[in-house]
Amino acid sequence: MIVVFSLFLLSLLVLTAIAIIRSENLFSAVMLSGIFSLLMALNFFILDAADVALTEAAVGAGVSTVLLLGGLALTPTEERRRKRERKMAATLVTVSMIFLAISYASFDQPRIGDPDAPVHRHVAPWYLEQTPELIDIPNVV
Repeated sequence: MIVVFSLFLLSLLVLTAIAIIRSENLFSAVMLSGIFSLLMALNFFILDAADVALTEAAVGAGVSTVLLLGGLALTPTEERRRKRERKMAATLVTVSMIFLAISYASFDQPRIGDPDAPVHRHVAPWYLEQTPELIDIPNVV
């Protein structure tokens, strides 16, 4: 059930991102970005990252939206018209390059949970050994 809800939230994120990109009214773009931040907060909560979810909700949906609305009060209501073809082509090229860079970088990552990953060989053992001595707390978490 949680997987279905997660997929639903992710599809809403994609639809909201597309709506932000296609929006010509700046007020609706600001409101949609606030909705996007709230959806991200829900996704973080589902992933059991409650602290990140609260931060995203407060900063992303709260403070950022207020700041963007303040800036919006100083700008015209409508965006200037540009040639659609150039904007769409530039967007597709940028997204394609970012996708290729992230895909290329992901090939070098260790598998999830791999006990031979560098983080499990060097960093984690040091924290597990040194935490009780350095901060005098028995629980590492």
